Amino acid sequence: MITFISDNKVHLGTSFIFSYVSNYSNRRLTPAIMIASRDTAEVTITIPKLELQEKLTVDKYAELNFTNDFISGLKGIDRRIDNLGVEVVSDTPIALYTTNTISKSADGSVIIPEDMLGTHYIVNTHFSEESGYEEFVITATTDNTLVHLIMPGGETDTATLNRFDVLTRRRSYMSGTIITSSSPINVQAGHKCGNVPTDNDNHCDHLSTEILPIKYLQKTYIVPYMYPRGNFSVDIAAPYDQTSVSIYDTEGNLLESDIFSKGTSKIYLYENVAAISISASKPVHVSQFGFGAWNKSGDPSQTTIPPPQLYTNYYPFMVSEVYDTTNYVGIIIYRLYDVEAILLDGQRVSPVESLVINLPCTGEFNILYVEVSNGYHTLTHENPGVKFGAILYSRARRYEYVTYLGLEVNDGDTVEVPDEPEVY
Repeated sequence: MITFISDNKVHLGTSFIFSYVSNYSNRRLTPAIMIASRDTAEVTITIPKLELQEKLTVDKYAELNFTNDFISGLKGIDRRIDNLGVEVVSDTPIALYTTNTISKSADGSVIIPEDMLGTHYIVNTHFSEESGYEEFVITATTDNTLVHLIMPGGETDTATLNRFDVLTRRRSYMSGTIITSSSPINVQAGHKCGNVPTDNDNHCDHLSTEILPIKYLQKTYIVPYMYPRGNFSVDIAAPYDQTSVSIYDTEGNLLESDIFSKGTSKIYLYENVAAISISASKPVHVSQFGFGAWNKSGDPSQTTIPPPQLYTNYYPFMVSEVYDTTNYVGIIIYRLYDVEAILLDGQRVSPVESLVINLPCTGEFNILYVEVSNGYHTLTHENPGVKFGAILYSRARRYEYVTYLGLEVNDGDTVEVPDEPEVY
Protein backbone atom coordinates (compact mmCIF):
# COMPACT_ATOMS: atom_id res chain seq x y z
CA MET A 1 0.00 0.00 0.00
CA ILE A 2 1.18 3.52 -0.80
CA THR A 3 1.75 5.78 2.19
CA PHE A 4 0.53 9.29 1.50
CA ILE A 5 2.46 12.31 2.75
CA SER A 6 1.01 14.95 5.10
CA ASP A 7 1.84 18.52 6.20
CA ASN A 8 3.43 19.24 2.85
CA LYS A 9 4.11 22.05 0.43
CA VAL A 10 1.48 22.26 -2.31
CA HIS A 11 1.37 23.72 -5.82
CA LEU A 12 -0.38 26.80 -4.45
CA GLY A 13 2.29 29.43 -3.84
CA THR A 14 3.11 33.12 -3.65
CA SER A 15 6.18 33.32 -5.92
CA PHE A 16 6.75 31.73 -9.33
CA ILE A 17 9.43 32.10 -12.01
CA PHE A 18 9.40 30.31 -15.38
CA SER A 19 9.57 30.68 -19.16
CA TYR A 20 8.17 29.01 -22.28
CA VAL A 21 9.23 26.36 -24.78
CA SER A 22 9.01 27.78 -28.33
CA ASN A 23 5.92 27.11 -30.42
CA TYR A 24 5.43 26.23 -34.10
CA SER A 25 5.24 29.84 -35.25
CA ASN A 26 5.69 33.24 -33.62
CA ARG A 27 2.95 34.67 -35.82
CA ARG A 28 -0.40 34.96 -33.99
CA LEU A 29 1.27 33.34 -30.97
CA THR A 30 -0.50 33.74 -27.63
CA PRO A 31 1.62 32.80 -24.60
CA ALA A 32 -0.57 33.28 -21.55
CA ILE A 33 -0.85 32.69 -17.84
CA MET A 34 -3.93 31.56 -15.94
CA ILE A 35 -4.30 32.32 -12.23
CA ALA A 36 -6.70 30.51 -9.88
CA SER A 37 -7.13 31.41 -6.21
CA ARG A 38 -9.33 30.53 -3.27
CA ASP A 39 -9.44 34.21 -2.29
CA THR A 40 -8.96 37.59 -3.95
CA ALA A 41 -5.24 38.01 -4.71
CA GLU A 42 -3.03 41.03 -5.33
CA VAL A 43 -0.65 39.86 -8.05
CA THR A 44 2.48 41.43 -9.55
CA ILE A 45 3.83 40.20 -12.88
CA THR A 46 7.43 41.10 -13.80
CA ILE A 47 8.98 40.51 -17.24
CA PRO A 48 12.39 42.21 -17.59
CA LYS A 49 12.47 41.50 -21.33
CA LEU A 50 9.53 43.90 -21.69
CA GLU A 51 10.64 46.23 -18.90
CA LEU A 52 7.22 45.38 -17.51
CA GLN A 53 5.89 45.23 -13.98
CA GLU A 54 2.13 45.00 -13.84
CA LYS A 55 -0.01 44.85 -10.71
CA LEU A 56 -3.55 43.52 -10.77
CA THR A 57 -6.30 42.34 -8.44
CA VAL A 58 -7.42 38.79 -9.21
CA ASP A 59 -10.93 37.89 -8.05
CA LYS A 60 -10.72 34.10 -8.02
CA TYR A 61 -9.24 33.80 -11.53
CA ALA A 62 -7.63 35.66 -14.43
CA GLU A 63 -6.16 34.89 -17.87
CA LEU A 64 -3.50 37.22 -19.32
CA ASN A 65 -1.78 37.22 -22.72
CA PHE A 66 1.70 38.62 -23.48
CA THR A 67 2.74 41.10 -26.17
CA ASN A 68 4.58 40.64 -29.45
CA ASP A 69 7.79 42.06 -27.95
CA PHE A 70 7.98 39.06 -25.62
CA ILE A 71 6.81 36.61 -28.26
CA SER A 72 9.67 37.55 -30.58
CA GLY A 73 12.17 36.17 -28.07
CA LEU A 74 10.60 32.69 -28.03
CA LYS A 75 12.48 31.38 -31.06
CA GLY A 76 14.00 28.22 -29.63
CA ILE A 77 17.59 29.00 -30.64
CA ASP A 78 19.95 26.33 -29.28
CA ARG A 79 22.30 27.48 -26.48
CA ARG A 80 20.67 30.90 -26.39
CA ILE A 81 20.67 32.77 -23.06
CA ASP A 82 18.20 35.64 -22.75
CA ASN A 83 16.24 37.32 -19.96
CA LEU A 84 12.97 35.64 -20.95
CA GLY A 85 11.97 34.77 -17.37
CA VAL A 86 8.48 35.60 -16.09
CA GLU A 87 7.92 36.25 -12.38
CA VAL A 88 4.49 36.10 -10.74
CA VAL A 89 4.19 37.17 -7.08
CA SER A 90 0.98 37.13 -5.02
CA ASP A 91 -0.01 38.24 -1.52
CA THR A 92 -1.99 35.01 -1.06
CA PRO A 93 -1.42 31.46 -2.37
CA ILE A 94 -2.49 30.95 -5.99
CA ALA A 95 -2.36 28.17 -8.57
CA LEU A 96 -0.57 29.15 -11.77
CA TYR A 97 -0.97 27.60 -15.22
CA THR A 98 0.41 28.52 -18.64
CA THR A 99 -0.72 28.03 -22.20
CA ASN A 100 1.18 28.76 -25.39
CA THR A 101 -1.05 28.77 -28.44
CA ILE A 102 -1.57 29.71 -32.02
CA SER A 103 -4.69 28.79 -33.96
CA LYS A 104 -3.48 25.27 -34.75
CA SER A 105 -0.79 24.59 -32.14
CA ALA A 106 -1.10 24.59 -28.36
CA ASP A 107 -0.10 23.07 -25.05
CA GLY A 108 -0.02 24.14 -21.42
CA SER A 109 1.30 23.28 -17.97
CA VAL A 110 0.93 23.85 -14.27
CA ILE A 111 3.77 25.96 -12.80
CA ILE A 112 5.02 24.96 -9.36
CA PRO A 113 6.05 27.67 -6.86
CA GLU A 114 9.60 28.88 -6.46
CA ASP A 115 10.00 27.27 -3.03
CA MET A 116 9.26 23.83 -4.56
CA LEU A 117 11.91 24.01 -7.28
CA GLY A 118 15.05 21.88 -7.13
CA THR A 119 18.66 21.60 -8.30
CA HIS A 120 18.54 18.12 -9.90
CA TYR A 121 16.36 17.23 -12.91
CA ILE A 122 16.03 14.66 -15.68
CA VAL A 123 14.25 15.69 -18.88
CA ASN A 124 11.38 13.98 -20.75
CA THR A 125 10.94 14.96 -24.40
CA HIS A 126 9.53 13.27 -27.52
CA PHE A 127 11.85 12.59 -30.46
CA SER A 128 10.54 14.13 -33.69
CA GLU A 129 12.46 15.87 -36.49
CA GLU A 130 9.77 16.44 -39.12
CA SER A 131 8.89 19.97 -37.92
CA GLY A 132 11.60 20.99 -35.47
CA TYR A 133 13.49 19.56 -32.53
CA GLU A 134 13.09 18.67 -28.89
CA GLU A 135 13.64 21.54 -26.50
CA PHE A 136 13.96 22.45 -22.85
CA VAL A 137 14.37 25.82 -21.16
CA ILE A 138 16.00 26.50 -17.79
CA THR A 139 15.06 29.61 -15.79
CA ALA A 140 17.37 30.73 -12.97
CA THR A 141 15.98 31.94 -9.63
CA THR A 142 19.20 33.56 -8.33
CA ASP A 143 22.19 35.38 -9.80
CA ASN A 144 25.37 33.44 -10.63
CA THR A 145 23.61 30.09 -10.90
CA LEU A 146 25.94 27.48 -12.39
CA VAL A 147 24.06 24.94 -14.53
CA HIS A 148 25.55 21.67 -15.73
CA LEU A 149 24.05 19.33 -18.35
CA ILE A 150 24.86 15.70 -19.13
CA MET A 151 23.10 14.74 -22.36
CA PRO A 152 22.45 11.25 -23.73
CA GLY A 153 25.70 9.97 -25.17
CA GLY A 154 27.78 11.73 -22.52
CA GLU A 155 28.11 15.22 -24.02
CA THR A 156 28.25 17.92 -21.33
CA ASP A 157 27.50 21.62 -21.22
CA THR A 158 27.70 24.38 -18.60
CA ALA A 159 26.29 27.89 -18.29
CA THR A 160 26.10 30.64 -15.68
CA LEU A 161 22.72 32.33 -15.35
CA ASN A 162 21.34 35.27 -13.40
CA ARG A 163 17.79 35.54 -12.10
CA PHE A 164 15.34 35.80 -15.04
CA ASP A 165 17.96 34.37 -17.44
CA VAL A 166 16.73 31.48 -19.57
CA LEU A 167 18.98 28.88 -21.20
CA THR A 168 17.44 27.15 -24.23
CA ARG A 169 18.67 23.79 -25.49
CA ARG A 170 17.14 22.57 -28.74
CA ARG A 171 18.26 19.49 -30.68
CA SER A 172 17.39 15.83 -31.22
CA TYR A 173 17.66 13.08 -28.59
CA MET A 174 17.36 15.30 -25.50
CA SER A 175 15.22 12.99 -23.36
CA GLY A 176 17.28 11.66 -20.47
CA THR A 177 19.39 14.81 -20.13
CA ILE A 178 20.43 15.25 -16.49
CA ILE A 179 20.47 18.84 -15.25
CA THR A 180 22.15 19.99 -12.04
CA SER A 181 22.50 23.50 -10.71
CA SER A 182 24.05 25.43 -7.82
CA SER A 183 20.67 27.06 -6.99
CA PRO A 184 17.04 26.09 -7.66
CA ILE A 185 15.88 26.38 -11.27
CA ASN A 186 12.66 25.96 -13.23
CA VAL A 187 12.72 23.48 -16.14
CA GLN A 188 10.15 23.35 -18.95
CA ALA A 189 10.48 20.73 -21.70
CA GLY A 190 8.72 19.90 -24.93
CA HIS A 191 8.87 20.49 -28.65
CA LYS A 192 8.25 23.29 -31.14
CA CYS A 193 5.95 20.99 -33.11
CA GLY A 194 6.31 17.31 -32.25
CA ASN A 195 4.81 14.35 -34.11
CA VAL A 196 3.24 11.74 -31.82
CA PRO A 197 3.97 8.99 -32.63
CA THR A 198 7.18 9.96 -34.41
CA ASP A 199 6.13 8.36 -37.72
CA ASN A 200 2.83 10.28 -37.70
CA ASP A 201 4.30 13.06 -39.83
CA ASN A 202 0.98 14.69 -40.80
CA HIS A 203 0.01 16.03 -37.38
CA CYS A 204 2.60 17.89 -35.34
CA ASP A 205 1.78 20.18 -32.42
CA HIS A 206 3.45 22.21 -29.70
CA LEU A 207 4.46 20.14 -26.65
CA SER A 208 5.25 21.59 -23.24
CA THR A 209 5.31 20.52 -19.60
CA GLU A 210 7.08 21.42 -16.35
CA ILE A 211 9.70 18.88 -15.27
CA LEU A 212 9.65 17.78 -11.62
CA PRO A 213 12.83 17.90 -9.52
CA ILE A 214 14.45 14.49 -9.01
CA LYS A 215 13.92 14.76 -5.24
CA TYR A 216 10.15 14.42 -5.78
CA LEU A 217 10.23 11.42 -8.12
CA GLN A 218 8.82 8.09 -6.99
CA LYS A 219 8.74 4.44 -8.09
CA THR A 220 5.02 3.99 -8.86
CA TYR A 221 2.87 5.86 -11.40
CA ILE A 222 -0.66 5.63 -12.82
CA VAL A 223 -1.19 6.85 -16.39
CA PRO A 224 -4.86 7.11 -17.48
CA TYR A 225 -5.80 7.57 -21.09
CA MET A 226 -6.54 11.09 -22.35
CA TYR A 227 -10.32 10.86 -22.48
CA PRO A 228 -11.95 10.45 -24.96
CA ARG A 229 -8.88 9.56 -27.07
CA GLY A 230 -7.41 6.16 -26.27
CA ASN A 231 -4.04 6.42 -28.04
CA PHE A 232 -1.06 7.75 -26.12
CA SER A 233 2.62 7.21 -25.41
CA VAL A 234 4.72 7.53 -22.27
CA ASP A 235 8.36 8.50 -21.95
CA ILE A 236 10.18 7.13 -18.89
CA ALA A 237 13.52 8.70 -17.92
CA ALA A 238 15.84 7.20 -15.29
CA PRO A 239 18.25 9.34 -13.20
CA TYR A 240 19.83 6.26 -11.57
CA ASP A 241 21.77 3.27 -12.87
CA GLN A 242 20.24 -0.21 -12.90
CA THR A 243 16.64 0.98 -12.70
CA SER A 244 14.22 -1.88 -13.40
CA VAL A 245 10.88 -0.75 -14.86
CA SER A 246 7.72 -2.83 -15.30
CA ILE A 247 4.52 -1.66 -17.00
CA TYR A 248 1.12 -3.25 -16.27
CA ASP A 249 -2.40 -3.09 -17.70
CA THR A 250 -5.51 -2.26 -15.65
CA GLU A 251 -5.79 -5.88 -14.45
CA GLY A 252 -2.22 -5.94 -13.16
CA ASN A 253 -0.90 -8.06 -16.05
CA LEU A 254 2.68 -7.35 -17.11
CA LEU A 255 2.89 -5.64 -20.51
CA GLU A 256 6.63 -5.04 -20.73
CA SER A 257 9.76 -4.52 -18.66
CA ASP A 258 13.18 -2.95 -19.14
CA ILE A 259 16.34 -2.06 -17.26
CA PHE A 260 17.52 1.55 -17.60
CA SER A 261 20.96 3.05 -17.20
CA LYS A 262 21.44 6.47 -15.64
CA GLY A 263 20.44 9.25 -18.05
CA THR A 264 18.47 7.04 -20.45
CA SER A 265 14.84 7.11 -21.51
CA LYS A 266 12.40 5.10 -23.61
CA ILE A 267 9.04 5.82 -25.24
CA TYR A 268 6.23 3.23 -25.08
CA LEU A 269 3.21 3.40 -27.42
CA TYR A 270 -0.33 2.36 -26.45
CA GLU A 271 -3.40 2.22 -28.69
CA ASN A 272 -6.92 1.84 -27.30
CA VAL A 273 -5.55 1.27 -23.80
CA ALA A 274 -7.59 2.55 -20.85
CA ALA A 275 -4.69 3.02 -18.44
CA ILE A 276 -1.32 1.64 -17.40
CA SER A 277 0.66 1.53 -14.18
CA ILE A 278 4.43 1.79 -13.87
CA SER A 279 6.55 0.19 -11.16
CA ALA A 280 10.28 0.90 -10.91
CA SER A 281 13.06 -0.21 -8.59
CA LYS A 282 14.30 3.40 -8.30
CA PRO A 283 12.60 6.77 -8.89
CA VAL A 284 11.85 7.74 -12.51
CA HIS A 285 10.31 10.71 -14.32
CA VAL A 286 7.24 10.04 -16.51
CA SER A 287 5.62 12.13 -19.24
CA GLN A 288 2.52 11.25 -21.24
CA PHE A 289 1.88 12.28 -24.88
CA GLY A 290 -1.41 12.28 -26.77
CA PHE A 291 -1.44 11.04 -30.37
CA GLY A 292 -2.25 13.41 -33.22
CA ALA A 293 -4.99 12.64 -35.75
CA TRP A 294 -6.78 14.81 -38.29
CA ASN A 295 -10.19 13.18 -37.81
CA LYS A 296 -10.29 13.37 -34.02
CA SER A 297 -10.54 16.37 -31.78
CA GLY A 298 -7.12 17.45 -30.57
CA ASP A 299 -3.49 17.24 -31.66
CA PRO A 300 -0.34 16.00 -29.85
CA SER A 301 0.12 17.21 -26.28
CA GLN A 302 2.34 16.47 -23.28
CA THR A 303 2.01 16.38 -19.51
CA THR A 304 4.19 15.28 -16.63
CA ILE A 305 2.56 12.47 -14.63
CA PRO A 306 2.83 12.95 -10.85
CA PRO A 307 3.07 9.79 -8.73
CA PRO A 308 0.26 8.87 -6.27
CA GLN A 309 2.47 9.85 -3.32
CA LEU A 310 2.23 13.47 -4.51
CA TYR A 311 -1.56 13.65 -4.92
CA THR A 312 -3.32 16.41 -3.01
CA ASN A 313 -6.84 17.29 -1.81
CA TYR A 314 -7.61 20.74 -3.22
CA TYR A 315 -7.27 22.03 -6.79
CA PRO A 316 -8.43 25.51 -7.75
CA PHE A 317 -7.90 25.70 -11.51
CA MET A 318 -8.86 27.54 -14.66
CA VAL A 319 -9.68 26.24 -18.13
CA SER A 320 -8.57 28.68 -20.84
CA GLU A 321 -11.36 30.79 -22.33
CA VAL A 322 -9.38 31.65 -25.50
CA TYR A 323 -10.91 28.77 -27.51
CA ASP A 324 -14.25 26.96 -27.46
CA THR A 325 -13.03 23.64 -26.12
CA THR A 326 -14.52 20.47 -24.70
CA ASN A 327 -12.85 19.78 -21.36
CA TYR A 328 -12.54 16.81 -19.03
CA VAL A 329 -10.71 16.19 -15.78
CA GLY A 330 -9.29 12.73 -15.14
CA ILE A 331 -9.39 11.91 -11.41
CA ILE A 332 -7.27 9.10 -9.92
CA ILE A 333 -8.26 8.09 -6.38
CA TYR A 334 -7.47 5.14 -4.10
CA ARG A 335 -10.43 2.72 -4.26
CA LEU A 336 -10.92 2.58 -0.48
CA TYR A 337 -11.89 6.28 -0.57
CA ASP A 338 -15.43 7.45 -1.27
CA VAL A 339 -15.49 8.46 -4.94
CA GLU A 340 -18.99 9.91 -4.57
CA ALA A 341 -17.60 12.52 -2.15
CA ILE A 342 -15.41 14.19 -4.80
CA LEU A 343 -16.64 17.77 -5.27
CA LEU A 344 -16.45 19.91 -8.41
CA ASP A 345 -17.40 23.50 -7.58
CA GLY A 346 -18.96 22.27 -4.35
CA GLN A 347 -21.17 19.63 -6.00
CA ARG A 348 -20.63 15.88 -6.12
CA VAL A 349 -19.24 14.85 -9.50
CA SER A 350 -21.12 12.91 -12.17
CA PRO A 351 -18.50 11.00 -14.17
CA VAL A 352 -18.96 10.43 -17.88
CA GLU A 353 -16.77 7.33 -17.57
CA SER A 354 -15.03 5.39 -14.81
CA LEU A 355 -12.70 2.41 -14.56
CA VAL A 356 -10.54 0.57 -12.03
CA ILE A 357 -6.81 -0.06 -12.28
CA ASN A 358 -4.99 -2.63 -10.15
CA LEU A 359 -1.45 -1.71 -9.07
CA PRO A 360 0.48 -4.91 -8.28
CA CYS A 361 1.52 -5.09 -4.59
CA THR A 362 -0.27 -1.77 -3.95
CA GLY A 363 -4.02 -1.95 -4.48
CA GLU A 364 -6.78 -0.67 -6.69
CA PHE A 365 -7.46 2.89 -7.82
CA ASN A 366 -10.56 4.36 -9.42
CA ILE A 367 -10.16 6.56 -12.50
CA LEU A 368 -13.04 8.94 -13.20
CA TYR A 369 -13.58 11.37 -16.07
CA VAL A 370 -15.67 14.47 -15.41
CA GLU A 371 -16.68 17.14 -17.94
CA VAL A 372 -15.90 20.76 -17.01
CA SER A 373 -16.68 24.09 -18.67
CA ASN A 374 -14.24 26.83 -19.64
CA GLY A 375 -13.41 29.20 -16.77
CA TYR A 376 -12.76 28.84 -13.03
CA HIS A 377 -13.32 25.67 -10.98
CA THR A 378 -12.42 24.01 -7.70
CA LEU A 379 -11.93 20.27 -7.21
CA THR A 380 -11.74 18.72 -3.75
CA HIS A 381 -13.10 15.94 -1.52
CA GLU A 382 -15.56 16.12 1.36
CA ASN A 383 -12.90 14.48 3.53
CA PRO A 384 -9.90 16.87 3.68
CA GLY A 385 -7.59 13.94 4.41
CA VAL A 386 -8.36 12.21 1.10
CA LYS A 387 -5.86 12.90 -1.66
CA PHE A 388 -6.28 12.21 -5.34
CA GLY A 389 -4.67 13.02 -8.68
CA ALA A 390 -6.20 15.29 -11.32
CA ILE A 391 -5.31 15.87 -15.00
CA LEU A 392 -7.04 18.38 -17.29
CA TYR A 393 -7.71 17.57 -20.97
CA SER A 394 -8.83 20.64 -22.94
CA ARG A 395 -9.59 19.81 -26.55
CA ALA A 396 -10.90 21.13 -29.85
CA ARG A 397 -10.21 20.26 -33.45
CA ARG A 398 -6.48 20.86 -34.10
CA TYR A 399 -6.10 22.41 -30.64
CA GLU A 400 -5.37 20.77 -27.32
CA TYR A 401 -3.52 21.25 -24.09
CA VAL A 402 -3.10 18.81 -21.22
CA THR A 403 -1.73 19.38 -17.73
CA TYR A 404 -1.82 17.74 -14.36
CA LEU A 405 -3.52 20.17 -12.00
CA GLY A 406 -1.19 20.15 -9.00
CA LEU A 407 0.67 18.16 -6.39
CA GLU A 408 1.81 18.04 -2.77
CA VAL A 409 5.38 17.38 -1.62
CA ASN A 410 7.55 17.25 1.46
CA ASP A 411 11.33 17.53 1.18
CA GLY A 412 11.84 15.55 4.38
CA ASP A 413 9.20 12.84 4.14
CA THR A 414 9.27 11.05 0.79
CA VAL A 415 9.87 7.38 0.08
CA GLU A 416 13.44 6.17 0.45
CA VAL A 417 15.55 6.90 -2.65
CA PRO A 418 19.20 6.33 -3.57
CA ASP A 419 21.69 9.17 -3.26
CA GLU A 420 21.05 11.97 -5.76
CA PRO A 421 23.32 12.12 -8.82
CA GLU A 422 26.51 14.06 -8.35
CA VAL A 423 26.16 17.75 -9.07
CA TYR A 424 29.11 18.04 -11.44
